[in-house]
Order: sequence, then structure tokens, then C-alpha cells
Amino acid sequence: MSHNISKHRLKHDEFAEDMAKTINLFRKYSTEILAVLVGALIIVIGLFFVAQNRTKNEREANLLLGSAHAALFSGDAQQSRQGYEDIIKRFGSTESAKEAMINLGNLNFQMRNQEEALKNYQRAVQAKPKSYLLMSAAIGGVAACYEQSGDFNKAAEEYMQIFQRYPKQNYISLNAMLSAGRCYRAAGNNAKAREVYQGILSKYPDDQNAQKARSALAMLPTAE
Repeated sequence: MSHNISKHRLKHDEFAEDMAKTINLFRKYSTEILAVLVGALIIVIGLFFVAQNRTKNEREANLLLGSAHAALFSGDAQQSRQGYEDIIKRFGSTESAKEAMINLGNLNFQMRNQEEALKNYQRAVQAKPKSYLLMSAAIGGVAACYEQSGDFNKAAEEYMQIFQRYPKQNYISLNAMLSAGRCYRAAGNNAKAREVYQGILSKYPDDQNAQKARSALAMLPTAE
């Protein structure tokens, strides 16, 4: 009778030994393991409820935003202002609140309250909207405030930020560059204006708005 132990038997014994070690380890540290599992479960449940709460807040904020927009379109600027401010106060982290910041900036800009408008736009930029449309609108608002106050170089730099962030969004980036060129011209910075207009013709040669850059470029004084 052979006393040789088969490989299958060895593997079976090794498996049994490993299982025994695992069971003993679990018995020894069962309290700690259970605590970790419970902690992980609490985190998962917490994240679920946070996500649910965010969704609920976004829905409610969006409804209020619609009401504020409706008041604005009907000519009730005061009611729309109160609506935007309420959304920002109650649901400041939502995308609707970020849009409300921009619209509040627009209201102040239209009333020529540039200082408050600038604060609203800058706050929206700092809030980092997910939508490139909202972010470009916020940065454009900041630029418009600087332009209105006569700080044309600063305004141009802000407009160029839009292009730098969203170069593939042709309509938005090209118009931002045109605005930057206009501001550089107003500042008497013809070299930068020329650089911007030439950049437009290089990057967007087939765009219908490129003709505006071509015309503006022709109006610049001849480079020395």
C-alpha cells in the first residue's frame, strides 16, 4: 500500500488549514471587523441620503428659479431679485443658485450698479458652475464690469479666459476674443489687439464671424 500523498490531498489539506486560520482570525477580531463593516455601511447610507437631498434641493431650487425668471420677464425686477437672492441663500451649492448669481449680476449691471454686479459675477465664477454656458456667462459678466468701469486691459484678460477655457466652443470663444480685441483697442494696446485678431483668423478662418476680426484688423494702425 502506497503512503504517497496525492497533490489533490495536499491542496485539500492546505485549503482546510487556510480556512481554519481565517475562522480563528475572524473569531479573534470579529468585533473589529464588524465595526469596520458597520462603519462602511453607514458611510454608504449617508452618501445615498446626501445624494437624495441634493437632488431634492436642486429640484426645489429649479422651481424657484423658474418663478424668478417669470417675474423678470413680466417686468417685475424687484420680485425677480428677491427670488434670486432667496435661491442663493437657501440652496447656495446648487447649479440653480449659480445661475441665480449670474442673473442677479445682470440685474445690477442693468441698473448700473457695477460694484454689486461684479461681486455677483465673481461669486458665480468662484462657485464653479458645471455648465460651460454658465461659467462663460459669469466670466463675461466680470469682463463687462471691468470694461464698463474703463479698465480695458483687465476686461480683455477676462474675455480671453473664456477662450482659454473653451477653445472648442467656437461661437463663445470667438466672440470672447472679439471682445478682448475691442478692449485692447480701447486701451490703446494695438499690439495685443492685433495678436488677438490674427489669432481669430488663424484658429477660425472659416467662421462667418472671422470677417469681423479681419475688418477690425484692417482698422488698426500699421505696425511699426
